[in-house]
Formats: sequence, structure tokens, C-alpha cells
Amino acid sequence: MFERLNAEKWEHFILNYSECRTSDDFHTLMMHKLDFMPGYGKNLDALWDCITGDMYLPAYIIIQGIDSLSKEPYAYAERIISIFKEVEIKYGFIRVIVDK
Repeated sequence: MFERLNAEKWEHFILNYSECRTSDDFHTLMMHKLDFMPGYGKNLDALWDCITGDMYLPAYIIIQGIDSLSKEPYAYAERIISIFKEVEIKYGFIRVIVDK
């Protein structure tokens, strides 16, 4: 169904992770930028649930700023990106673009 929609009908969300240092920083940013419900659990399981159930879809998710992160935040950003990409492959209603 979503594959047939043209690009201008897709939502566009930009997540700039350059200032994120903790998992809470990442989840707070996503909660606000992706307009998650107030009860968002701020963990990776809750991220999956929100992407597959509560987000405005279809959507492009553009991730920026990960190259400026130190080792631990970078590793967490990679985990988040892998969830977005898994949803992209499994369902097709999001497209992930990583602009390091």
C-alpha cells in the first residue's frame, strides 16, 4: 500500500543526534521530533512499538550527526538505526537515510 505513494506524500523527519550523550537524550529527541505519545517508554522496545504503531506514516527518517558522537553514544545510535532499518525492510513504510 505505502509503496504506491509518491515521495511528496511521505512525512519527513530529521533527527540530529550530534548533541545526544545518553540513551535518554536519544529517546527524548525522537519522542519530540517523531511526535510519540506522552507515555513513550524511552527504550528500544518502545521505539519499535511507536514506529510500527504510533508514527505518522509513511515517513522518511533522516539521521544526522552520528559521526560527531563518542564511542558509547555512537554505538547506541547504531542500535537505533538498526531498528529503523529492520522496520524499513519488514514493513516498507519508512525509509531511513543516514547523513553522517
